Amino acid sequence: MNTTPIRLGLIGVGGMGRWHRQFIQILEREGQVRLAAVADVSPSALAEAATQFNDRALAGYRDFRELLDHADVDAVAVVTPTPTHAAIAGEVLRRGRPLLLEKPPAPLVSQLRELMALDAGGRAAVFFQHICSPGLRHLRQALRDGRLGALREIRSVAGWPRGRAYYQRAPWAGKMTADGEPIFDGPCTNAMAHFIHNALHLAGAVSGGDDFAMPRTVSGELYRAGQMESFDTAALRATFDGGVTFSALYTHACRQAVPHVTEARGERGWLRLHEDGSVTASSAALALPVPAEEHVAFLNCYRDFLDFLRQRRPRPATRLADALPFVTTVNAALAAAGGIHSVPAAWVRPYQQDNDEGVDLDRIGAALTACLERGALPSEQGLAWARAGRTLTVGELPPLTVADLAAAAR
Repeated sequence: MNTTPIRLGLIGVGGMGRWHRQFIQILEREGQVRLAAVADVSPSALAEAATQFNDRALAGYRDFRELLDHADVDAVAVVTPTPTHAAIAGEVLRRGRPLLLEKPPAPLVSQLRELMALDAGGRAAVFFQHICSPGLRHLRQALRDGRLGALREIRSVAGWPRGRAYYQRAPWAGKMTADGEPIFDGPCTNAMAHFIHNALHLAGAVSGGDDFAMPRTVSGELYRAGQMESFDTAALRATFDGGVTFSALYTHACRQAVPHVTEARGERGWLRLHEDGSVTASSAALALPVPAEEHVAFLNCYRDFLDFLRQRRPRPATRLADALPFVTTVNAALAAAGGIHSVPAAWVRPYQQDNDEGVDLDRIGAALTACLERGALPSEQGLAWARAGRTLTVGELPPLTVADLAAAAR
């Protein structure tokens, strides 16, 4: 069995690159990987990486293409800002390098399909680490084993306050497009993308053996309560073959945080997961795993990829094709919503906290509770600011374009 450390190249920017480097250090101590090269546009970030890895012969590049041209690496991890994922991943795949790509892989279905076509050997993975948490794996196995009975519904909610600083952290934050390129930045496409991907993974456990289920229909509602081009509140409902439904509500337009919860409901009971991947509650007589911190899922995602490269696993945890249901779902949600609905000022309360400014959408806490308890979207709760979208059949939707994203922002 091959135990030689995988030589890894890391293409990263700022805090995301720093975040990944600390976990790569842990994996280095395990003997699984060796960081061989780093690409970052910032000279200070390159110097920081060299110091972090004891000033060894760590190749550093300002241009990621130079890393691909010159670095001696077995695989490449891309952890750059969301709008750059598709272009950089495309270059990695054209060079024939195995790829680990941060989520989301691309804003548009058409972009993801282009990446899938470049990955003929199936050696690319997407870093949706939450499906690698012990709690999510436990819940998925419980569904496969029928321990909740037939799966009926999946519900998911989260309220993460994000103020002005969050939307000023990068030129692309809170944008739908920039310089003619797609961005589609929002709670369900960026910070909370994991939770939709999780739900599609759970639905796939009971949909004929597929690892990730593709929705049959999608309904969507997108809202803008704050001052951004994109949206800060997203609601959707997806239905799958076999009758399973998935309802979700996610928002950054809240003053009080509402921790993420995903609940699976079967004919014989329900089971809930907290955002850190631990099982927090169950109505069924199930043995629950010990809660695991988020870094466990993060490391598991890397370990699964490294094991795949060593042929110890038949596939990565999330292939590019496995991300297609997620990108399809959020693209369909925008089409079903008919664009982004600007919430009238009467239903928005500005607040200041910790030298930052945010907005609190009227009754958003109650709306999250109703979605978790009843699967009700905002338009189904009698909220004055809510506007119902349509229900669209996914297989009949034309691909979203950059022009569609730009039009939705108006």
